[in-house]
Amino acid sequence: MRTISILGIFCFLTILLRGQPPHLVRTNGCTELSVDNHPFLIRGGELGNSSASSIAYMKPIWPKLVKMHLNTVIAPVYWELLEPKEGHFDYTLVDALIGSARQYRLKLVLLWFGTWKNSMSCYVPAWMKTDDQRFPRSTSSAGRPPEKWLSTNLPSL
Repeated sequence: MRTISILGIFCFLTILLRGQPPHLVRTNGCTELSVDNHPFLIRGGELGNSSASSIAYMKPIWPKLVKMHLNTVIAPVYWELLEPKEGHFDYTLVDALIGSARQYRLKLVLLWFGTWKNSMSCYVPAWMKTDDQRFPRSTSSAGRPPEKWLSTNLPSL
């Protein structure tokens, strides 16, 4: 309950200090996105699945996004990198994404790669993947995890 209260206070202060969060507005029978109380047309791009896993890799990407006249970028955040050890969080990559988006005046949409993506648990932290007792995984009728049975049952192209 205390966490919810702290989160509520944080959200209230953020809105108070920074204005309304992005929201939809109905004007003359049309719905539009409003950002900083102005209509906002997203000219966005999405980074590749692994692009944001390296600050060094992203460094030359930011100017290219601006050169493409984008105003918004969708970037993945990986649970395995955010919490490499259970209960120990590393926000280095997220902070770098936010800082670079601000530096290049881009809006940033964070795409959470948590437990599952495309039916695979690729982005789950190793400490969770290796503890089948606490975190049992789904299996096929033959008892194999999805990573094993999907790769053997895919048709060859």
